[in-house]
Amino acid sequence: MTFGSWRFTGKIQGKGRGAFALAESYLCGSPDAYLFVRPQDEIIVNQLVNITTPKRVNEFRMKLHNQLM
Repeated sequence: MTFGSWRFTGKIQGKGRGAFALAESYLCGSPDAYLFVRPQDEIIVNQLVNITTPKRVNEFRMKLHNQLM
């Protein structure tokens, strides 16, 4: 599980969600993004970004996930 796409889609150290889920949530302006951050992670800019319209959030997440894979 430490090889391949699991490193990005699976849970980080058995908790939360993967890096892809964090990126998707952050770029959609979802406050859930902060739930994925671990205590040892450093937040440099404490402001979420929303780069899509509310109607297209699900489509954006799906397409971003596919592109990252």
